Amino acid sequence: MSFLTENGITMASDSKVTYFPDFRVDNNLDFKKTNYYDDLKFGLSIWGKLKIKKVWFWKWFDNIKKSYFKKKSSEIDQFPDYLADKLNVLNMQIHTGIHLAFYKEFEDQMRPVIYHITNKRPNYKFIAQPDCNPLGNNQSFLLINGTYEPFSDAYIFLKKYILKVRKKFLEAKQNHPNLLEANRTLKSKLKKECEYVISTIRQYQAIMEMTGVKKIIGEPINAICFNKEGLVKEYSKIHFF
Repeated sequence: MSFLTENGITMASDSKVTYFPDFRVDNNLDFKKTNYYDDLKFGLSIWGKLKIKKVWFWKWFDNIKKSYFKKKSSEIDQFPDYLADKLNVLNMQIHTGIHLAFYKEFEDQMRPVIYHITNKRPNYKFIAQPDCNPLGNNQSFLLINGTYEPFSDAYIFLKKYILKVRKKFLEAKQNHPNLLEANRTLKSKLKKECEYVISTIRQYQAIMEMTGVKKIIGEPINAICFNKEGLVKEYSKIHFF
């Protein structure tokens, strides 16, 4: 799950992998599916297959990253297409994908963007989809994988509810000046957004378990949040119980 706002970018993932069509579930307690690369200031999160031709994804990715960025002229906004091309050469017959998020200059402003490099289509061909390029002013964008619907629909209603709650408390502040936190920084807001995303994953997990579905979402949860300056906070191996 990836979440973009004016405050920054949050990316989070659980530690399970579900293989279709037989719904075989693997626990990968020591494998982080979300990482931040400080040298290039981008975040990357994966879903689906954890190995690329029997090589662990991060080892494969590090080699691809080095080969692309060895030229100082290499632009990060061309990297998603490069990744898709490298994956297509492997002819992988299993659905998988990558969230790649970073900041890019638009009209003299550094804005959050996110690409979804995935082959979830009939011919298994990888395409770098610019799902949010860039984030609109004062907007938010949520990218979910796994059981996309109905959770994506739930966020639409939740977003309206969040705005409604905030409006209510802003109105109440007139009579209760100390009701809202004072001096909140962009970084502190971003951390709260990251904690919200982590709790949302837990909520989805609880909904699945409550309805009797096999536990295909599970701890530990790993998450990162960053802005145009760099990493703000990393949350590692979070367990709910």
